[in-house]
Amino acid sequence: MTVKIETNSPEQATLFIEILAEIERATIKHPNWPLSPVERAAIVAEEAGEVIREANHIREGGGDPDLLRMELIQTAGTCIRMITVMDKEKYNCKIDFNNQGTGKVGNGIFALFNHEDDRRFCINNSIDKA
Repeated sequence: MTVKIETNSPEQATLFIEILAEIERATIKHPNWPLSPVERAAIVAEEAGEVIREANHIREGGGDPDLLRMELIQTAGTCIRMITVMDKEKYNCKIDFNNQGTGKVGNGIFALFNHEDDRRFCINNSIDKA
């Protein structure tokens, strides 16, 4: 996987890379994603519940901030995975992080996308061609 990130916040760039690595890990461990949006949302909610659980442990004097951080990364990865699947279905496209095209996303973060038919971006109009 090749991802180019340009940002004034190296901390956010590093975090984004961690989230992408988590998506890859989770996809290998759980390759089948549910067809039902309710089942997908339940997976996201389950991950968010683990964040709340660990935050409560920390508030009560126990818990582990590193574990909370890990749960947050897993939740973010699960959210992105769900959105990616929804976009694939909505736009009938293949999102490919293999250097097929470059698009500017948001505030200076770049991601790589490929449209199967004409290499136009197939996410939404908020992504501008770089």
